[in-house]
Amino acid sequence: MNYKTLASYYDALVIDEQAIQDWVDYTKKYVEKGKLLDLACGSGDFAIAMAEAGFSVEACDLSIDMIKAAKNKAGSELVSLQVLNMLDLDENEKYDAITCYCDSINYLQSYQQLNTLIDSVYKALKVDGVFMFDIHSLDALENYQQEYIEEGYIEDVAYQWCIYSSGNNLYYAFIFQDESGLMQKELHQQFIFDPVVVKNMLETKGFETRILTDFALEGIVEGDKIFFSALKK
Repeated sequence: MNYKTLASYYDALVIDEQAIQDWVDYTKKYVEKGKLLDLACGSGDFAIAMAEAGFSVEACDLSIDMIKAAKNKAGSELVSLQVLNMLDLDENEKYDAITCYCDSINYLQSYQQLNTLIDSVYKALKVDGVFMFDIHSLDALENYQQEYIEEGYIEDVAYQWCIYSSGNNLYYAFIFQDESGLMQKELHQQFIFDPVVVKNMLETKGFETRILTDFALEGIVEGDKIFFSALKK
């Protein structure tokens, strides 16, 4: 997974202005101001929105192409953007909040990698700092046992977007074909974590957790996304 081909079409496929505002509103419930690090920032819309709201924002993504896309957006000059794997987080920096939205945590491929991230985030947060992220619910594995296929056009480029599950993983297959017939493909793999296990990992580290499903429902219940706010004490 490198978001190289997809970066050119990412905003047209998935950017949802209401979802970005929901992430902003959700984050501001737990942190009023200060220094924020957005992990796996993608094309930067959330990071830019938080900077425009008055936060001091740093943002990083593993994909060079996604960071390039972010830097081309209005307001990006307010954000310190860099190419960085979230597992290589600088623990010496101290943040009031660290965020990782849009199921980006699911790109980690094991509980061991997740534990490494949790440990690094804990060290990089100030006391009373908060780690906020979302993951797919376990329902995703059942929901995508039968392959989901979306097809359409982005300007003059035809695309096909397939989602399917196998074992503990969710797969995304993207195919783009322009008018000349040139075809580009990209495959992404996500690991589906058990939210109860994730909660226990956070609390073992020393975080106090609050969990919502789909922004509004208390606890771990049926839904699409599980949202964690983990307070460092």
